[in-house]
Amino acid sequence: MKAAAVADFQLQHFYHGQVVIAGKPQGELQPLAASEGIAPAHIADAMQEARIPPMPDRPDGAWGLLRGKVAPFYLVQAQALPGGQALRHVILMPVDVLRALGGNLTALGTLIQPSLPTFERAGEPLALLPLVQAGFPTTDAQERAMLNLMNYTRDRPDVIETLLAALIQGVLIVVIGAPPERAERAAFIEGLLALLPPPARFGVTFTTHASGATPLDAQIRFINDAPPERTVVFDWEAAKVSGVRVRDEYARFIKSQLRLSITQVIGQTGALAAVASWRMRRGEKLADALRYASYRRKIDDALISGLPVETPEVARILGEDPTLSDELRVVYVKHLMAFALALEEVAHSDLLATAARGQPDLERVILSQMEEALAQGKADRVYKRLSRWMRNPLGFRGMYWTDLLHRSAISFATMLAKDGDAEKLHLFLEQFRTVHSDTQIDSIVPQ
Repeated sequence: MKAAAVADFQLQHFYHGQVVIAGKPQGELQPLAASEGIAPAHIADAMQEARIPPMPDRPDGAWGLLRGKVAPFYLVQAQALPGGQALRHVILMPVDVLRALGGNLTALGTLIQPSLPTFERAGEPLALLPLVQAGFPTTDAQERAMLNLMNYTRDRPDVIETLLAALIQGVLIVVIGAPPERAERAAFIEGLLALLPPPARFGVTFTTHASGATPLDAQIRFINDAPPERTVVFDWEAAKVSGVRVRDEYARFIKSQLRLSITQVIGQTGALAAVASWRMRRGEKLADALRYASYRRKIDDALISGLPVETPEVARILGEDPTLSDELRVVYVKHLMAFALALEEVAHSDLLATAARGQPDLERVILSQMEEALAQGKADRVYKRLSRWMRNPLGFRGMYWTDLLHRSAISFATMLAKDGDAEKLHLFLEQFRTVHSDTQIDSIVPQ
């Protein structure tokens, strides 16, 4: 499966470093060239917040994505000049671009150059930098990313779970002993990102090289010196994790899916995308949004499989979660209806009247289950439920509901008559005349 390019993003960017004359860096570090939208505040902010050190002995240097205060994110590539000073290329990354990429580091990596250009004088103008946006990674690309990660961790699900838990919980991940090639380092990061639903991937910051001498706010860092305290450390050569112990429900859920197949994980992250995105738009932290998304998935699977689920939770999700598909809403409604009729449950079945009203598919499901219950001799329960719903100003309306109400009333009255309970029958008929006088009862009360 190959995704077609859908748009070109035009990005603001600048270079920062020393001028190079006759092959020799000279003068102070300064802005060397910039596109027209770059302000002094962007440059100052990037040099404060995203000052990635160059990676020694690597012509293409180091690169990373870091948060800024003036711009939301900076994509930075740093390369060492002959004198040891750094030359940096800084690209302003709008949030909508990162969201559109959905963790596609392969596409983002096309902005990284084999070698940065040098400038003989400062103040050069730059055209905007185009990024051909290919959208989220394809299914094949995500499979490759996960396979790479499994290879780097030597197929150890517990290691992957710990790394993913740290990523979700905001704990710093430090990688030591990694190969110097930026492609492998980027592939490790891309593999971790592939385990998240696409909407949750855009805010993860990283750098392919860092040092203790340069403080950076990057959640995933590759370093050569001693790791900081209170971090999760991944030893590339040993394929082991150490440091802080981190637990996360979503990470545990993904580990269980990885043990089944990579295809299963891709299906689950795609299915959870809308749920996680909705929760994050509500202002929830990534960990909380993903915890709910994995929990929702477990509820969905349990209901589809006919396993027991707490009715209050089913009612709560049906009432508040707009990401339920039409098919799942039917499953949730059927579950609540079964309890409403079997246990005469009131509080949560009341939700059905507001959740399903005006939605023909859901109303048909409820009508069908009520018809079945009526045919099974449960006229009293059917009547009581319909009566309650139709007395509610927000409840069901229409000829199908009125007809079912009338037929359940007749069946209930017939049951009372057969039992010889004249008093209860009289009270029922009086109540029916009073409560449902607006439902054309004249045609049935004489019966």
